Amino acid sequence: MDYFIERAIFIPILPFIGFVLITFFSRRLKDKWSGNLSAALTGIAAFLGLMVFIGMLGKPAGYVYEDKFELFDLSPKIESSQHSGVSPSHQVKSAVLAEESHGSAHGEGHPSESISLSANFDKPLTVLTYGVRIDKMAAMMLLMVSLACFMIHLYSVGYMRGDKHFPRFHAFICLFSTAMLGLVVTSSLLFMYFFWEIMGLCSYLLIGFWYTKKSVMDACKKAFITTRIGDVGFFLGIVMTFMLVGSFDFTEIWHAFPIGASASGMPLSPWITAAGLCLFMGTIGKSAQFPLQVWLPDAMEGPTPVSAMIHAATMVSAGVYMLGRVFPVVQASDTTLLIVAAVGGFTALIAALLGTVMNDIKKVLAYSTISQLGYMVLGLGAAGWVGAMFHLITHAFFKACLFLGSGSVIVGCHHQQDMRYMGALKKYMPITYATFAMATAALIALPFTSGWFSKDEILVSVFHRASAGYPVYYLLFAFGVIAAFLTAFYMTRLFAMTFLGDKYRGDEAPHDEHHDEHHAPKGALPKESPLNMTIPLMVLGTLGLLWGLTGIPKINPWYQLFVQDGLFAHPHAPEFDFFVLILSTVAGLAGLAVGWMIFVNKSKAFAGIGANFQWLKTMLENKYYMDHFYTGMLSPLFVRSVEDTKLSLARIFHLFDQYVIDFLVNAVAALTRFFAILSGWFDRTIVDGLVNAAGYMWLIINWVIRRVQSGYIQTYLFVIVVSLALGLTLGIFVFEDEFKYWFTNIPKY
Repeated sequence: MDYFIERAIFIPILPFIGFVLITFFSRRLKDKWSGNLSAALTGIAAFLGLMVFIGMLGKPAGYVYEDKFELFDLSPKIESSQHSGVSPSHQVKSAVLAEESHGSAHGEGHPSESISLSANFDKPLTVLTYGVRIDKMAAMMLLMVSLACFMIHLYSVGYMRGDKHFPRFHAFICLFSTAMLGLVVTSSLLFMYFFWEIMGLCSYLLIGFWYTKKSVMDACKKAFITTRIGDVGFFLGIVMTFMLVGSFDFTEIWHAFPIGASASGMPLSPWITAAGLCLFMGTIGKSAQFPLQVWLPDAMEGPTPVSAMIHAATMVSAGVYMLGRVFPVVQASDTTLLIVAAVGGFTALIAALLGTVMNDIKKVLAYSTISQLGYMVLGLGAAGWVGAMFHLITHAFFKACLFLGSGSVIVGCHHQQDMRYMGALKKYMPITYATFAMATAALIALPFTSGWFSKDEILVSVFHRASAGYPVYYLLFAFGVIAAFLTAFYMTRLFAMTFLGDKYRGDEAPHDEHHDEHHAPKGALPKESPLNMTIPLMVLGTLGLLWGLTGIPKINPWYQLFVQDGLFAHPHAPEFDFFVLILSTVAGLAGLAVGWMIFVNKSKAFAGIGANFQWLKTMLENKYYMDHFYTGMLSPLFVRSVEDTKLSLARIFHLFDQYVIDFLVNAVAALTRFFAILSGWFDRTIVDGLVNAAGYMWLIINWVIRRVQSGYIQTYLFVIVVSLALGLTLGIFVFEDEFKYWFTNIPKY
């Protein structure tokens, strides 16, 4: 299997080939072939990802394959004698084992001696390399991403059938897949940022795919601008990490920050904290964590396959994966870990609350995604790297199934997204119903499902962190348990309103709530989706339900042991905690029971409670008024119309631009114009005058020479005779005395 591992660099290239072909030959390719081409190429990428994963199964602990290419090298050349006669190569391939000496997580060594850094603030970038790094975690992520992308591409062939921009859609998702696969396998933090930004561009293009609707354009601009805020922090974190380590390479970063080491008390501790927090800003933006979570629900304006890619396999998962990739930097500061955990726990709670009141099926899943990402961030903030990455994988499978299942529901219900106008879909869409039930069970974390194992591992990490002398984590643990209850509640609500009930309520929907292009006739019933849409649901539903069996504590901790080998220092998973398991399970089952009583049994027992908390429902329906805050306070502060007489930052900038910047620009322009006129006069009068005078002089010389050089022999003889006569005559007058002396002293014979 080394053959496939060594060719992992080609996995991101395959969907990029699809992007190029569809972009430049879409007019020659029929719609069907555009979709089939993208699905086929991502299918090959998924096969290669599977082969890489299988190849890594047999590798020893700590095995890492790296393949690097030097893009440029400006470093001073070293004498060849220092290289033992071996010339430097522009390609470096290596397969190495992690060094046990870096295992500070085992309790060896003093934390103050664990990190060896220097502030390389004046260190230039002399060598830039691009490379592929395949360790156990990258192989696991590669399998998940490539397989999920393939399922989404295959699903899109059926979902987007008939759309007039079908080729453009598949070109964009091919580029999206390229960016995520490249981000997974890259060995450089700098190139991770490169692929990160390509994903940001693709999300803008895909969310705004149906760009003729104003709400769609608003959503794509909101997503693009909001995530850019986090990306600025991410880039600053990359720069700070480079200044601390002197390299963008993950191997060098992990050597500089062994897992379990602490930067407390070190002179560079503030810089380490700042670097970790700036890197975390990238996760806040890309993974929609508080306070930048507002863009993700609006991203539902894009086609449903886009929602699945953004919310499951690619974009939002990239934020957590990046944080896991630079986790050694994050865990080096307790301050950074606490802030990461606080943001994650708070986001998990507030997003779960919002999911309880949404009526759009995709927006419920969007807030569910934000909440589950909050769980992962909470786990990383509690130093639970293994649990967070475990939940990242399981969540990707069952959430992709849920989003694609929601797309199947929307198509079956004639493009209706409001759950109030669904119901009883169980008998009309049996395959969608069964797969959705499997994924819902995993998300609710019912016992022995994948979500039950992975979510419990995060909560165990948080609880153990609190028990280890960080009592504030008890509050974050409580947030996680409450979020588990709310997750079960809102998913039971979604499932009951969509699939259960006595009748289909589609005819009750107001006409203006239907998609204009897919308005269904009155009395039209739902229908099951075609096989190219339901097969991905079956695959993802099965994986989402059962993948957790690979990481059963005490019984089959295969996943934990597998991914731990991918780090130079092994971040051991926390020990199994029966108390946490029981508490989280009870919370989930309680949420399921309450939701079932309200939305299935129609119990009136909770009606009075709801009436007493109408203010809370209003606040949740308005999304904590955060959009109002951004658009009603920050937006007027920054972007109030320049015609508005009220003072705002935007107006101040406008006035400064108009009366200061424009004045300086106009002054420079006037000065430039003056010197241009002066330069033009000097050029025309002086320079051109001298050049023209030289030209006229040579014209005169040419006229004289032409008269002399006539080409006639007699003329040349005449000139010679006349010249000799004139020369002789002139010589006599000039040298008269010499001639007289010569003639008077002629010797006589």
